[in-house]
Parts: sequence; structure tokens; C-alpha cells
Amino acid sequence: SPIGHNGLGAVAMLAGDHDAARRHYEEALRRFPLDIASRQSLALLHETVWQNPGEAVRLCEEVRQIAPATPGIDACIERNRARVSAGSR
Repeated sequence: SPIGHNGLGAVAMLAGDHDAARRHYEEALRRFPLDIASRQSLALLHETVWQNPGEAVRLCEEVRQIAPATPGIDACIERNRARVSAGSR
């Protein structure tokens, strides 16, 4: 189950250890490639901590491909696409 890795990732995020959080989420995805929660958490890190909207879009698009009805996924894609477009001017 990816729950353990996601939990450890969440604890690391709350502690401000974003690199450890990324490692936990990536390990969850390595073991459970279809895990939605790990992708969403990584997207959040890329969007808010690392200011990388392009990677956030990619991850959110993967979530939508796996589980199209995921709440908030369309907003994640739209918000980060707009940030990518604004940065490309």
C-alpha cells in the first residue's frame, strides 16, 4: 500500500523537509505507479515550494488520465498552465 509512504511524505512536508517528502512520494510511485495521492502531493510541492508549474501540470495531467473525476484536478491543470504561459512571455 502507498499509504505508509504518503504518510511519511506528509509528515516530512509539515516538518518543512521537502526533499524527504519528495523521496517518499516518489518511492510510493515507484512501488505503486497508479497512486493518485502521491502525484497530487508532488504536484503541490512543485507548484508551491519549487515554483515549477510545468512539472505540476504534468503530474496533474497524469492524475486526470488515471482518475478523471479526481476533485480539483482540472483546476490544478488550468492554474499551472496559466502560470507556465505567463512565464513564457
